[in-house]
Amino acid sequence: MNDILNQILDQLKELGNEVKGQRGELNGLRGEVKGQRGELNGLRGELNDLRNDVQAIREEHGGLLRVLEHRAEVTSANIVRLQEDVTYLTGSVNHLKGDMDQLKDDIGQLKGKVDHLQN
Repeated sequence: MNDILNQILDQLKELGNEVKGQRGELNGLRGEVKGQRGELNGLRGELNDLRNDVQAIREEHGGLLRVLEHRAEVTSANIVRLQEDVTYLTGSVNHLKGDMDQLKDDIGQLKGKVDHLQN
């Protein structure tokens, strides 16, 4: 009976040692989990930083786009104004050409009268 009790006691000691070993492994796993949580928190921080950077870039690009749209509108208005000026000047030049043709005719008639008077 003592032998049986000693065997049971030995088995209990072995089980105790196994439990201690598993506790050590469990503590090691807990440490790894804590480390991974720390890494995860670091990654979350980096992700938030990236989100903030992206948001800032979007806002900057939106501002630049609005400036470019405004410049395009101003440029378009200037082009229309220049086209109107060119049309006006073209009309003025054509009118001047007509006036010059009339003056040439008048000068020709005057020369004819002067020539007639000199003869």
